[in-house]
Amino acid sequence: MSRSNSAAVSSIDIADALAEVRGMPPQHPTAQQRAVIEAPLAPALVVAGAGSGKTETMANRVLWLLANGLVEPAQVLGLTFTRKAAGELGLRIRERIAELDRAGLLPPGDVFEAPAVATYNSFANTLYRDSAILLGREGDAPVLGEAAAWQLARGVVIRSTDARLPDLGKNLDALTKAVLAVARGVAEHAGDLDELRALAARLGALAGLPTADPVDRFERLPAVELAEQLGALGVLADLAAEYDAEKVRRGVVEYADQVALALRIAQKQPALGADLRDRYRVVLVDEYQDTSVVQTQLLAEL
Repeated sequence: MSRSNSAAVSSIDIADALAEVRGMPPQHPTAQQRAVIEAPLAPALVVAGAGSGKTETMANRVLWLLANGLVEPAQVLGLTFTRKAAGELGLRIRERIAELDRAGLLPPGDVFEAPAVATYNSFANTLYRDSAILLGREGDAPVLGEAAAWQLARGVVIRSTDARLPDLGKNLDALTKAVLAVARGVAEHAGDLDELRALAARLGALAGLPTADPVDRFERLPAVELAEQLGALGVLADLAAEYDAEKVRRGVVEYADQVALALRIAQKQPALGADLRDRYRVVLVDEYQDTSVVQTQLLAEL
């Protein structure tokens, strides 16, 4: 990445100014960090290992953009995974902006404006709550905790009259855990329960393929057992569908649903992406390699 030649304030200038405010020696960014901090306003992927100063570099990127008047504070959005990481990044950015202001490098503006920093799920949940009506849902639907989700799924299993359940050879707790895993996995990976059922049927059928030699049958036993286990996904998919329907009936959502529901809204309402792109000119996506399928699709859709 090349640096912007139009910038009047470099990241070195900012480091020197902040050092003067703090009364400490300056901590200049490395050449690689400076390339990230002063990169043009264009999509970019930064590959960096542990301990390379990613969080500090992200904060300094925001300072450089603000000091050069390329964006306003409220036009910056930072997304990360955990509440702890979001809190640390948000605090660091706010502290650095305050120092930038004391150093006289922050352009005039609303002192109450600040970059938005959130987890992927809390950001998605905000989108969902603001536009839930598009899906026929209530925006203020409570989010199920782990214990409540377990009880709800357990009730679905208990009430089920599916004749295939005894063939699974699982007790109640194991079935409940499996139903939750399937429901959450489908939500987190933008999956489709009908496709899962079809896949389970195809894989389950492999267990019944004939073999001419009993020895071959013995050697293939692990594969046969795996095919039988995967074939059982059809039953679990049906129970997961009942579990999802029960959540809708009760007007609740689960943590795993938030991003998937936000994606459905973004696909249904393209203007949402346009509004967000107008609001946020810079989006910093932390730990992008760990995003799930549905998180990646949501970001791409927006």
